[in-house]
Amino acid sequence: MIIDHEIFRLENWESLKHFRSKYDGDHHRSASILDPSEITKMKVEVDKLLLNAIRVCIIKDELEKIF
Repeated sequence: MIIDHEIFRLENWESLKHFRSKYDGDHHRSASILDPSEITKMKVEVDKLLLNAIRVCIIKDELEKIF
């Protein structure tokens, strides 16, 4: 869910990141927009966690939890 939100922010408000100055009241909102590489790293970490959870379920023979 967080990744989807960050992708939304990147797609809709990245252009504002370049135009807002440090003295703009909304600068902090634009400054916290993640770079595409950071979003990709977040996706990779989530995928690793999901694959590990699936692996643990297979090892414990809890196949219904996989789905």
